[in-house]
Amino acid sequence: NYNAVQKGVFLTFKDFENNLSLHPDFIIRQSKLTDDLYIKKENSEELLTDYWGFYDGSDYYIRVGFNVFKLYRQNNTFDLYGNKYITNLIHNYGYSGGSGVPPFRIKTQSMKVENDPLQLNMDSGEVY
Repeated sequence: NYNAVQKGVFLTFKDFENNLSLHPDFIIRQSKLTDDLYIKKENSEELLTDYWGFYDGSDYYIRVGFNVFKLYRQNNTFDLYGNKYITNLIHNYGYSGGSGVPPFRIKTQSMKVENDPLQLNMDSGEVY
């Protein structure tokens, strides 16, 4: 029953299944490559690195790798549009030289998050 859930963080998949959320005061900070979840502790914020997902009061989210993705109810399971990895993009550019300039190569590297349709395995809590 996913109707009587309180806003908060699910530390494990079992907590998600049993609607046991903790830390109702949390903040998500998103960067280009990662999403970080901070819980409020007295007058400070603490980065929480080991959790399964959370409920923000209206939607469920799952942590996969270094990011969180919204879950969409689909019959007896949940779908998501997300990824398991951060993609490392490497580009090699070459210049052949000329007029006395020696040939050279330039290598650039960047990272990117590429999303695909995934589904939640309701037996294990993993995505595939």
